[in-house]
Amino acid sequence: MRITTQMLNEAARKAGIPVHTTSMLNYVFNKDKTNALPFERNMEAEIESPRRQQNYEKQEDAARRLNAAAKELSGDGGESIYDAADTTKNKEELGEKAEELVKQYNAVLETFSGSSGLLDSFYRKSLKSLVEEHEKQLSAAGITAGKNGKLFIDERKWAAADRETVKKAFSGKDGFADSLSFLSEKIADYASSNQTSAGALYQKDGSEAAAMRYTKNRYDAWG
Repeated sequence: MRITTQMLNEAARKAGIPVHTTSMLNYVFNKDKTNALPFERNMEAEIESPRRQQNYEKQEDAARRLNAAAKELSGDGGESIYDAADTTKNKEELGEKAEELVKQYNAVLETFSGSSGLLDSFYRKSLKSLVEEHEKQLSAAGITAGKNGKLFIDERKWAAADRETVKKAFSGKDGFADSLSFLSEKIADYASSNQTSAGALYQKDGSEAAAMRYTKNRYDAWG
């Protein structure tokens, strides 16, 4: 299913952020990065606790690990991972970070599988769109996406890529790693919010019916 601008606007409205006529990646690349993506809790999913809550725990953990790997590969900060004098050792280190990023990206993507929630779909499509936006640079470094959207590393192409090619694939302000770091942070916040709110709902009344009533009331309030 291809997400539409109308779906994005609906997700934004339900998340309590201003509605704009814009593309998905405009949310990702919002320059001030304030409320650039919806990350409020998924009220529809809360009625499926505790199974969904366990999934959100996995999602938050993977998203925070993805955020850490992406931050390092973005090259931001005083000491960039690309500044090491020993290029051979540095390429090995970059390979380890790239493998971690790919692993956690796939783990986060997997947590969205099978969900029909609007915000879940939004984040799943956002991850895939970000990869598509940087497809050429990533491919040059040996990182590509399969038909299921998951990333994998072509060892032969990775070995042939020099450090500058790897740097172009990941680094730079609003580059792939920088944007992925921002997006993964929002996903982690989203997952954390869902864990907290779902737990509170069931502690309050202990019934699925109460959760459904609460969800309906919130949607009615949003119009």
